[in-house]
Amino acid sequence: MVSEILTKQDKDDLFSYLDTNVSEFMNWSLRHPETWGTVEVLDWLYYSAEKYGVDCSVLRGEAFRDVTGEMLCQMTAHDFSTLEPNFGALLHRIFREHLQSGKL
Repeated sequence: MVSEILTKQDKDDLFSYLDTNVSEFMNWSLRHPETWGTVEVLDWLYYSAEKYGVDCSVLRGEAFRDVTGEMLCQMTAHDFSTLEPNFGALLHRIFREHLQSGKL
């Protein structure tokens, strides 16, 4: 496993590099979802939609424009589906799986 090979200094250097070089679009990936603002929620939403093959031309992402990360963490599958009837259940499942695994 890579984490077993890296020294503490290597890890510190890597995280420092990521902090300064990860695009703003991926900024959400460096923080826990509870700390996300509305912009990070939308960035995650569109990133996940594209990654999992959701047709972004019909995705109702604007319905999530006022949702913060803290709110997103509390939302149920029904809440997701209310905001996004076509893909809400899928997006909820993706979010929950990643939240539980710690891999966003």
